[in-house]
Parts: sequence; structure tokens; C-alpha cells
Amino acid sequence: MVKLSVGPANEWRPSYDGSAQIIPVPETRNICIAWISGGQKERLCKLEGGYIQQFGYVFSNPKFVLYEDLLDRGKHLLCHDRLLIECEAHAFINEVSYVNSWLFDPSTPTAVHHDVPEHSLTSDHKQLLASGENSDIVLVASDGREFRAHAAILSSRSTVFAAMFKHNMKEKHEKRVKIEDLSSEHVEGLLNFIYTDTVPEITSVAPDLFVAAHKYNISKLIVLCEEAMVSDLKVENAAEFLMSADLHGAGQLRMAAKRFTITHFKEVKATDRWKKMVEHSPHLADEIMDEFAELMAKLTSA
Repeated sequence: MVKLSVGPANEWRPSYDGSAQIIPVPETRNICIAWISGGQKERLCKLEGGYIQQFGYVFSNPKFVLYEDLLDRGKHLLCHDRLLIECEAHAFINEVSYVNSWLFDPSTPTAVHHDVPEHSLTSDHKQLLASGENSDIVLVASDGREFRAHAAILSSRSTVFAAMFKHNMKEKHEKRVKIEDLSSEHVEGLLNFIYTDTVPEITSVAPDLFVAAHKYNISKLIVLCEEAMVSDLKVENAAEFLMSADLHGAGQLRMAAKRFTITHFKEVKATDRWKKMVEHSPHLADEIMDEFAELMAKLTSA
């Protein structure tokens, strides 16, 4: 028989032989390992002892658990206001040698860490797109290159594709979608984003994908393209980006392109794209000139 005495510490009393009133010397070959099974954590402890009494051995440790620990909800030792203590007792006989291992001498609680596989959804979808396995739709770029795709994935990412495949439209029956305003490079970029949420080398394809993202109502791609275009503003494209931003209501890009144009007005005004902007969006040129007029008025009145 084994009797366990673990605390709480301010209730612990040493066990001793009632007749002799002498605290016995513990039998160190006998070991008891005890732990608290609480809400989230465990307190592991080796109980020294093996005190021989009339009815068996007594194992004791006055610091196993304290009252303040039990009442501290942050330690999670109580589960539904109940204290559950589990233990293992090990008795060694003369013929068995002591083995120094964590099981018999656990100095600290042991945490088990499981190897969690890395997220593979992106790579799985990329492989699915590359292989075309189980594809049920074909996208045709302006240069005639065909891309096998999956209507369910396209529909889940674009409300325009969803409507196209849901209603009685030509694309639904022919299982083909002709995208005459995008080259194969840009269709590939569009599909990459739809399947993996990323676009390799997005800066080089952002202006065309920006338009495509609006056409197919893919909001996150709109944001990514707009940010890429802002970071790539230069003399050669400032007027073009300003027109595109104005057409699609992209506030961040519109403001950045307008400020860049005003700052580098002489250089931007000399480009062919500025001339195109004046022809197709004269209100933008007027807006730039108004900004200059307001700036000159502030300078002359200072």
C-alpha cells in the first residue's frame, strides 16, 4: 500500500510512527512521481520518501503545491474547482540498478512539441494550376495562348466569373473564356493571383492587372496593383497612371501620381503619355494647372 502526502504546504505534516514518535529515514530507492492535471498546465514533482508505516509507504513533499497557487486562476491548476493529482510509484529491489532518466528524476515539467506541417494551400493550388488536373474551363489570352482552369476556383475569387458560369451565358456552354484585352503574360499573372493570392514580379504587370482586377472585381488584387504602381511612379508613366487612377477611382494612386506630376512637371509634360492624357482626359491637365496656379498665388502673396 502507498499513501501519498503532497500538500498544500501549509496543511502538510510529516508522517511518523505513532508509537515511537520518531520521523523515520526515507527509503530513497522508492520514488513517487506526482503531477497536477489542471485546466491547461501541469506541475510535475518527484516526491522523496518511501517512509515505512504500519500500512505501507508514505511519500511527502511540502512544496508540491501552495494555497496561493491553487487560488491563482492564471496557473490553471484547478479544473472546474477540482484539484486532480495523478502519480506513479516506483519500487526498486536489490536486484535492480537505478537508471538516471527523465522518468525517474523529472526536475522540470516536460513540454511536448508536435511538428506541425507547413501551410501547403498555396503550393497545392499552384501545382493544380500548373498541371490543369480536373480543369473544366479554358481561358484564352489575346495572343491565342490557352490556360486550363477550374470554374469553381475562379467563381470563388471573382463575382464576375461566378455570374458568368452561373447564368446561361456563352462561356458556360462553350467552357471557354476569351480575354481579348490581356496578353498571355497578364492572364498568367491573373490566374496566379486567383490561385495563390500572389503575383510574381507584380510591378511589371501591375498596370494591366489593375484594369483586369477592376473588370473581374477582385478587390485584393486591385489594392496590390495600386500599391505596386505607386511605388513604380516615374516620369514615363506618371500621366498614364494618373489617367488610370482617375478612371477607376483609385484615390491613393491618383494623389500620388498627381503630386509626382506636379513635382516633375517639366519632364512629364514632355512625354507622349502627357499628350495622350491632355487629349483623352483634359480635366486632369486642367486640375494640374489649377494646382500650379494655386501654388503660385501662395508664393507671390508670401
